[in-house]
Amino acid sequence: YCEFRRLKYFNVGESWLIDDLHCVYEGVMKKLLFLWFEAKYRYYPWSIYKKIDLINTLIDNIHMPSTTSRRPRCIKQYKKYKASELKAILHFGYSAFH
Repeated sequence: YCEFRRLKYFNVGESWLIDDLHCVYEGVMKKLLFLWFEAKYRYYPWSIYKKIDLINTLIDNIHMPSTTSRRPRCIKQYKKYKASELKAILHFGYSAFH
């Protein structure tokens, strides 16, 4: 049961906000990087484990906007990424995965 339901103008479907920093970037994006780069998945068809050095070089060469709060570290350190690094990878570094 949700206590918010007792509020007169609260609608669960329309009034709930999603925390994109933690749900999308630290949740979904981190999970994708884990599946793509984790050694135990290297033989699966979605794995890009063997291309990690190339992708890291491509990301390093991407010009990030001055508004980017944190430039991503080496992609091999993805497990330690902060949400802002994951956000930068998703928004600006996606071309390295193409």
